[in-house]
Amino acid sequence: MKLLRALPALALPFTLLTSPANAAPTATACTMDLGSITSQGVVQYRTVTATQPATVSSVQRQVTVFSPGQARLSTIWNWSSNLPSLARNQFYGLSNGTVHRWVINSFGWTPTGQTGGFSAVKTWALLGQSTTYDTFLATTRGGALYTIRLPLTKVMTPVVKQVRSGTWGAFDYLVAQRCGQVSTLLIGVDKDAGTAYLYAMSHANGPSTVIQSLGKLPGTYTDPIYFLRTHGTDLRGD
Repeated sequence: MKLLRALPALALPFTLLTSPANAAPTATACTMDLGSITSQGVVQYRTVTATQPATVSSVQRQVTVFSPGQARLSTIWNWSSNLPSLARNQFYGLSNGTVHRWVINSFGWTPTGQTGGFSAVKTWALLGQSTTYDTFLATTRGGALYTIRLPLTKVMTPVVKQVRSGTWGAFDYLVAQRCGQVSTLLIGVDKDAGTAYLYAMSHANGPSTVIQSLGKLPGTYTDPIYFLRTHGTDLRGD
């Protein structure tokens, strides 16, 4: 396994895919490995299964990677050596309202674009990918939920669509995983309350997006950092 430490911003690696047009949420039996980093620097995860009610495995402790308090960001794990032939290493960071994008090559971290205007964003998660753009699902400090589509061109002119106008502001982290062909299993974590909620989400389509609550997850969720532990599953939520 390979560990990459990000710059001072949230960063996520992507692989290429082509996304179909739309679908209703289909969360039955879908699973997600919800990773976290504890205040003591231990990287661990729990497997969440979208049964009714949802089930959560016991905490699977892996390894102490960081000194206490050292990890401030989501950390990127690469578990697979069998990446698709069209895979790309793409990293995004959100800092002071500006989204930055890099690739890692022989020259190191190479900037490939940036765009501003996102100071209201509280948290975000990768939702979908295609050969021409990447899409994030983001909450604002005022509680709204948006999709943010960023083209892969040097000029990163975003396409922003509101999905919900409110009620999402409590979440400190969103974690999304593909479920079915184009649906998404979504977890919102409220660290202050120590709670997490599970949702099934259809293919993103602005306010017409279907989001079905699957209930509060059992357990306590107070770790400083949450992330998706994945084998490189392509995301098709947009």
